[in-house]
Amino acid sequence: MRLPWVNTLLEAQSKYQLSRLETRIQKLDLLIVDELGYLSLSEAGVKLLFSLFSNRHERKSTLITTNLPFEEWDTVFKDPAMTVALVDRLAHHCHLVQMNGDSYRFKQSLKAQETTAS
Repeated sequence: MRLPWVNTLLEAQSKYQLSRLETRIQKLDLLIVDELGYLSLSEAGVKLLFSLFSNRHERKSTLITTNLPFEEWDTVFKDPAMTVALVDRLAHHCHLVQMNGDSYRFKQSLKAQETTAS
């Protein structure tokens, strides 16, 4: 299983339409990549995602959600040098928002169970 953006990039590449897709993606004011690192990526997927992020650097906004600290991103990108280069680009001119605490979904689940039990 792979990230939806990575799936889209890999599919476009297999249909020789990657350049067209990249042009469309670069026009997006905001690209959202949710749950980076939750699923493992293929080597081809890693390279495409790196390229996507690099091409957007200092051009357009990219929002990434992840449970992984930067120090663990090499588990996603599997290449320490590539990971350092990517984190450097992403962290440059960025706004980091760290959220620690209980899961919102977990809290809602507990509330629902309490309501059902009453």
